[in-house]
Formats: sequence, structure tokens, C-alpha cells
Amino acid sequence: IANPVATPTNETTYYVAVSNYCGTVIDSVHISLHEAVITARPDTIVCPNTEIPLYAFGGEHYAWYPAIIVGYNQNGFYAIPQQPQFIYVNGTDSMGCSATDSFYVDFYPPPFVDAGEDVWLVTDSTTLQAQGNGIFVWQPSALVTCDTCQQTIAFPNLTTTFTVTLTDSLGCTNSDDVTVFVNSNIWVPNAFTPVGDGTNDYFSVKTFRIKELTWYIFDRWGEEIFKGESLDSKWDGTYMGKLVKQDVYVYKIYYTDIQGVSGYLYGTVTLLR
Repeated sequence: IANPVATPTNETTYYVAVSNYCGTVIDSVHISLHEAVITARPDTIVCPNTEIPLYAFGGEHYAWYPAIIVGYNQNGFYAIPQQPQFIYVNGTDSMGCSATDSFYVDFYPPPFVDAGEDVWLVTDSTTLQAQGNGIFVWQPSALVTCDTCQQTIAFPNLTTTFTVTLTDSLGCTNSDDVTVFVNSNIWVPNAFTPVGDGTNDYFSVKTFRIKELTWYIFDRWGEEIFKGESLDSKWDGTYMGKLVKQDVYVYKIYYTDIQGVSGYLYGTVTLLR
């Protein structure tokens, strides 16, 4: 065969012999194989959700995979793996030969952070205390006295979930939440003594985070004998300017809290003389 095709798998010398009536001539051709050498970047350990630059050596063109975690920006290719894994690169050199290499990405463990147990707010504010070692940031920052302190004071008007994010010495972050539940409260005494001695002379409704309040007092026959129309209203134990007798009276209270939630409650109060 004058023009055979050879596909050597290693360095090889091929010989050819040509014969005619004048004799035989032998010649040879030596074939050296070129193998692409592609070297991926070194193995690395990073914080979760970190953007990792991708680079390799030995090629002119590269393809990275798994492609689902690979992106491209003005700085070149990058990957954001969601778990420890190998990342592969296939490179093609100037002679058109290609090869594949890989590097391994491992994760630092997320830092420990604990925002504490959920809180039921019974005053205007409460203390939030985070646990962990690092730099703390609280959100929403407008509702705490110090958004970068490990311990801070929260003063929400409404039930609010606070998030504390901790950054450790490696730059890794982790977050935890704590909910501060804001309740609207109404306190009603069960007795009062309107005898003019300056002690417990009035029946009134104490409120916390209530913006509108209307309440009524009824005698045992259902007759309305007092109506309070503000948060400061109080009953002195009279009806139409005269003292009522010692007895048990019924109250009914209608309210709207600062979150716009409306409701009512009722019960009894004993007037003592």
C-alpha cells in the first residue's frame, strides 16, 4: 500500500521497503506522540456558598464541569459548589490535543451561632443574647439598640423575627433566628372600694399596647350604669351622681390593639364599701 494510515498509541518508527528490478531500498519515519498536559488549580477548602475562581494551565481553551455550578463574570470562570466535590476541567492545547484534570473543593464547617429561645414581650423591650464566637449582626437593625453587639435590646411594636448572623475568623457565616412575640394585654381588677380614702377608690382598665378602648358596667339586672370611652376612663362607683350599693357588677370591654386586632372580654367586679 503506497499511502497507509497508521494510528500509533506510543512513540513508533515505521519502515518502508521499495523493490524493483534494480533492487530494494528501505527507509523509515519516526513518529513521536504529543500528549496534552492540563493542570487544574490546586485543591481548596472554603466557606459554604463561596465563589471559587477557576483556572488551569497547559491549554488554550477550557471547559469546566459540572456546568450547573459554573458561572462566568468579568474575572473569568467561577464555581459555587453546594457540597464538597471534585470540579473537572477539559483543556485543549495549541496543537489541538486535549486532556482532563480536576481539583477537590472541601468546606469549612459553618460557625456555631444561637440566637436564643423565642420571647414573649411583656414590657416595651427585651434583651436578646446570641451565642457564638465571631462578629455579630442583628436584623432588622432599626429595632435593636446595637445591631453589632452579641447582646442587644429589642423593642418591636409588632411580633418580629430577628436574625443574627455570625462571621467567624475564617470569614464563614451562619445565621439563627429568634421571634419576639408582642401581645396586647388588658388587666381588670376583681374588686374596688370607693370609700374616699384614696386607696383603690376607682375601677379602671389597665392596658398594654391597646390603642382604642370602650367598656361598660352593668348591674345584676343588665342595666348599663357606666360607660368608659378612653384608655384613661375610670368608674367611681356612682350612677347618675349617686353611690351604688355594694354588689357584684358585670363589665364588658371592647378593644383594638396597635396591630389593628379587635376583640372583647367580659367578667365581674365586686364593689365593696
